[in-house]
Amino acid sequence: MDSSNLEVVSGNTLKVFIKYVTLNVFSLLAVTSSGFIDAYFVSNFIDAGGNEGQLGLASINIFMPVFAIIHAFSIMLTIGSAVRAGKYIGEDRNYEANQTFTSSVVLISVLMVFFSIFSVVFDEEVARFLGSSDKLLPYVTTYLNTFMPFIISPALNFAFTAYARVDGRPFLAVATMIVSFFINIILNYLFIITLDMGIKGAALATGLSTVPSTIFLLFYFISKYSSISFVSKFESAKRLGRSTYNGFSEFISGSSVGLVVFIFNLIMMKYAKEAGVSAFTIIHYLLWGTSMIAYGIGDALVPLVSINLGARRFKRIKKFLTYAIVLSIAVSVLTFLSTIFFGEDMIIIFLKDRSSDAFIVSMEFMKYVRWSFLFIAPAIILSAYFTAMQKPTLSLIVASARGVVLPVFFVLVLPLFLGETGVYVSLTVSNILATMIAVYLFYLNKKYSSKVKSND
Repeated sequence: MDSSNLEVVSGNTLKVFIKYVTLNVFSLLAVTSSGFIDAYFVSNFIDAGGNEGQLGLASINIFMPVFAIIHAFSIMLTIGSAVRAGKYIGEDRNYEANQTFTSSVVLISVLMVFFSIFSVVFDEEVARFLGSSDKLLPYVTTYLNTFMPFIISPALNFAFTAYARVDGRPFLAVATMIVSFFINIILNYLFIITLDMGIKGAALATGLSTVPSTIFLLFYFISKYSSISFVSKFESAKRLGRSTYNGFSEFISGSSVGLVVFIFNLIMMKYAKEAGVSAFTIIHYLLWGTSMIAYGIGDALVPLVSINLGARRFKRIKKFLTYAIVLSIAVSVLTFLSTIFFGEDMIIIFLKDRSSDAFIVSMEFMKYVRWSFLFIAPAIILSAYFTAMQKPTLSLIVASARGVVLPVFFVLVLPLFLGETGVYVSLTVSNILATMIAVYLFYLNKKYSSKVKSND
């Protein structure tokens, strides 16, 4: 594939950006919406959304760290290798790109099989470790045992769609993810409402939802229509290690979601028991939706920047980054305003009973956490930009600060001084500081790069 013929390198920058971001955001929202869909059906249609539904809602959030950390491995191996493959394509080194693709897919498959077996064998131990109470234990283990045998499908689905974008097929990527989204809704309706399978039905629906699109994409990469394909030779361990390291910041971002949810679940259980975990589940999904839009913009930026980096089209890189930052700020402001005017309506989606403890805690949480929406996107965009420019250390610093170090530090420290309010404000404080760090590193790197070019 001649890189000069790619629209990423030669097409109108704004049109290309809109195309990739629109498709990527929709596809990422579709593929990560499984938990949101499960939460909606479980909270509203198990025991008519009563106490049973709240327990089911809390159990999904107890399970969330497992899915987040496992999915983070897939993200790390996919994004890191996709950046390298995109650069190879920009340099017209197609066989090396195919080696990178093959190696990442095989490694992801092996890891997912291991995680699946381990989680099912030690289901109760895993549930207890995640902070499950005796009341939640049967729900958590049921969800885990039903979903984990299918974990390889969403992991490979993410990898295949990322490489489809690198292959210049963003429409194919988004189409398969949207299909999975609707399959998940249909199966949730069938298993929970029609067949009354409860929490097991939610897990089964999510597990099966990506299987058709994963199989379809597998056949696509085997077919003659794809310029990226499987080869018999793996890339060297050294190159695979570099790809993995380059995607390590994405692993931090992905796994940090699980770690933060894990810590918050423990603390909310301390302050407000199962109702507190249910409330945090709702707030988390609202924050998660905004984060996914930002990740969608950032993931779309990765092939746009990495391919142009290989083709040495630096002016185009600057334009793509500018578009991404402006869009991320607009998304941040819009979501913040939405929480002010429609915050209660967002919570009612999951909890109809305004008098329930979970609803009361959710409303209190929302008052403080809405300010986080103003600062979520910029740090995510700049972290993705550093990854695409093959500056993994800078990306790792931003991702670690935003995803792990700051939120964990503040959620552990602030409650000591502010009590329960400290839990609510911790996410806002951590997001503000993470954005400041990301912006500082960007301008510091920009200043250093300018000096190097002037010396050259």
